[in-house]
Amino acid sequence: MRFFDATRETISQLAKMPGIGSPVQNSSLAGLRKLAVKGFNKHLIFYLTQDDYIEVIRILHAARDIPTVLDSEE
Repeated sequence: MRFFDATRETISQLAKMPGIGSPVQNSSLAGLRKLAVKGFNKHLIFYLTQDDYIEVIRILHAARDIPTVLDSEE
């Protein structure tokens, strides 16, 4: 339950301050950003910002082949 709670808290923080994540260079998902889950630095939340909400695309472990996984999101 700890990971779930940390993920929920991090997403809540993103909803309040969507610019705190770092931009990700990805040709298929323009505007993609990422932020580590609080307390789980190797787990990354990938998200897009919209006018009044954020859209979580994926939560991935940093050891994954992130460009390949994200390219499959087209």
